[in-house]
Amino acid sequence: MRRHGDDAAQCLRRADAQGASRACSYPRADPSFGGSGSPERILLRDRRESPFVHDRKTLPKDAGLTLVEVLTAVSLLGIVTAVAATNFTAMAPAFRTRGAALAIAGDLNQARMAAIKEARVYEYFPISGGYQIRRDDGVGGRELVKQRVIGTEYPHVVFGHTGISEDPYAGAIASSVPTAAITFHSNGTVQNAAGVFLEAPSSDGLVQQAVTMSAAGRVRVWRHTEDGWR
Repeated sequence: MRRHGDDAAQCLRRADAQGASRACSYPRADPSFGGSGSPERILLRDRRESPFVHDRKTLPKDAGLTLVEVLTAVSLLGIVTAVAATNFTAMAPAFRTRGAALAIAGDLNQARMAAIKEARVYEYFPISGGYQIRRDDGVGGRELVKQRVIGTEYPHVVFGHTGISEDPYAGAIASSVPTAAITFHSNGTVQNAAGVFLEAPSSDGLVQQAVTMSAAGRVRVWRHTEDGWR
């Protein structure tokens, strides 16, 4: 017995072979199963016209990149990377010096605020290559809060003011680091306020920064340029 699906499949194969629209007739389902038994005519359209059937597309033989194009792209990428790395290396001393200056300024501000909040003395105590933040231990001594060694955290950055004789306020620079402990009192005032001067070598000469503190406790970070402190 021929089935409904068999007729449709055969018609579809004939339509594909001819490559054009085609009408096929085949009987409906058997009447004993509810069908009318009369022929049913359907139109099978060219598969290429159907939005649900897609022909397999092949790429042309010259598609893609040639070896020369790939090597050219890799070479250009290498050149751009080399230029970026060179620029970063040249700017690294400035970044490190600025970072060291901001770290010192932050520690000074925190020590002053802690002295006010806790109502006890804090101090910035200079050591070789760095400093300590200490506070009153309540029995006449000092306890360590923080210690920072500049050269360890910021390579090639040192205390110094080579070629600079005046601070940002046009005062004479006596030393690159405080010669005595800077003391922060609970009322917000500062005793022995002094500046800190930093420098690092670079391809364009020395990169120099300064951190200043006033007796009122104001902290500022400066950068030295050809036109002076900014």
